[in-house]
Amino acid sequence: VHETMGARPILKFIKTVKSDSALNAIYGTKADEYLDFIEDQLLPKWDAYYTDLGGGNGVYLVPTGNRSGGSFSGRTLPHNQYLVAAECYLLLGDIQSNSTYTARASSLLNFFKSKLSTNSAASTAYEWPYWSWAGSWDNGLIYGSYEEDSSHGNLDVSAAIMGYRYGVVFS
Repeated sequence: VHETMGARPILKFIKTVKSDSALNAIYGTKADEYLDFIEDQLLPKWDAYYTDLGGGNGVYLVPTGNRSGGSFSGRTLPHNQYLVAAECYLLLGDIQSNSTYTARASSLLNFFKSKLSTNSAASTAYEWPYWSWAGSWDNGLIYGSYEEDSSHGNLDVSAAIMGYRYGVVFS
């Protein structure tokens, strides 16, 4: 889902173009091309790796046979890797007025939110792990660092903020 790191700013461009008639007149055709690619090619290829966990929660799994996945193939993606996709789905839901996209974002954000816990040192702050198990496919997963770090955490926080701005999961 690393491709969503590239798709997110493109979707922000599309949203900006579509919301301004002057920009749409200049960049509308290119924005439509980008939108078609993201909607028809990029995001659908990940559908096979999405897992509905029930209760409004969902996650993506590392593709099996993925050369970079190694021993992580078939396991739940770390939070930062699927949360950027959640942002893309929020943007797509807004651009296309499509609640199906918003529902996918909501399921990903719900799973992340379920893994937040109050920080013991600062009761007004939250902490979460870099990677959370979501099902039996994660049994035996051993990962060296439990806490999220700031280089990846910024992606998690960005998704939570966008969810808040769209009124999805975070309030």
